[in-house]
Amino acid sequence: MNWGRAKNLCLIFLVLLNIFLFVMINVSALRYKLDNDSRKTILNLLEQNNIKCNKIIESFRPKQKLVLSKFDFDKNKIAKIFFGKNFTFDNNIIETPGKVLEFTDNGFELDISEKYYEKLDLLVKKIKEPQANFILDTKINNDSTQTFIYRQKYHSFIIEDNFIKFELKKGYIKKITYEYKQAENFFGPSYEIVSPDIILFKFIKSDEVVKENEVVIDKFDFIYRTTSENFGLSFSVPCYRLIYNNDSEIVFDAYLGEISND
Repeated sequence: MNWGRAKNLCLIFLVLLNIFLFVMINVSALRYKLDNDSRKTILNLLEQNNIKCNKIIESFRPKQKLVLSKFDFDKNKIAKIFFGKNFTFDNNIIETPGKVLEFTDNGFELDISEKYYEKLDLLVKKIKEPQANFILDTKINNDSTQTFIYRQKYHSFIIEDNFIKFELKKGYIKKITYEYKQAENFFGPSYEIVSPDIILFKFIKSDEVVKENEVVIDKFDFIYRTTSENFGLSFSVPCYRLIYNNDSEIVFDAYLGEISND
């Protein structure tokens, strides 16, 4: 056998295989990316309806569901953050003259009547589980209240149901709400999702947006939202989220292309 010729044939085969795979990957990527005509069309529609959107989602590859499971967090660790070493549980409640902490199924609620302030990023690090990555996701300003919502970022996606919410008045923290389930993994086959231009078209036609004279889309992104529970597990689906005019929000199920109810 001519080993030199066989070696050259193998090298040629590998080169051709790499070229084939490269072409297929790029063809697949183009299939799930808005083309120029679709992009221009939806941007024109947005402009005609007095809607501003600085950045739209262009890639819409198929996505899996996400599985979350109940997590037994350390209640003593949480209690020590706010009460030091002196605290007593009474049916999952700790109460002092300035604070009331109540543990829920998947987290806690803390009401604060005294003047209390600490850097929010530092509190998030103390509260969250070490393996979870929480980022500032939403900030809402009302007349007398500021709300900061940190949510878990998991594989570049926001998990809506895992959050730490801070409500502040006059600069002081008045309430903290924490909800957390452990993200196990993505689950099942990857299903195709509705393209982002169709979502934006449905956004334009939605009742809430039609009532507005002018709309500015502040954030257009993907999140995971829990839609069902079974055998102690929560199943979340990919959703398109649009936050507009600072604090209004509409979420669309990415599989169905319909508005997702909380």
